[in-house]
Amino acid sequence: MKTMTLLLSLGLTAYLVTAQAQDSYTLTITDHGVEPQTLVVPAGVKIPLAVVNRTSGPIELEGKAFNSEMVAPPNGQTKGYIGPLQAGDYAFYNDYNRQMTGMIRSH
Repeated sequence: MKTMTLLLSLGLTAYLVTAQAQDSYTLTITDHGVEPQTLVVPAGVKIPLAVVNRTSGPIELEGKAFNSEMVAPPNGQTKGYIGPLQAGDYAFYNDYNRQMTGMIRSH
């Protein structure tokens, strides 16, 4: 029983380390929308996020996942942090084009 508990504990630790191993996450905004449409991130961790704007206009991403708006100039980028987030889905949108939306899924 102790061996099984130890193995489960080690497995969970390895999973958590792997889930947090990605150095940063990127959202790319194009004239066609947000890529990826749903960004999956680990829950309970502060996430470094780069937003790349490949459009000819500025973008301003807003939503509950963001501590404040993330603004990127035309054909530019910005970097910041989101989270730590509780597990769940967090919708966001471009304030300059509210039909341009995406989702951050934290698990």
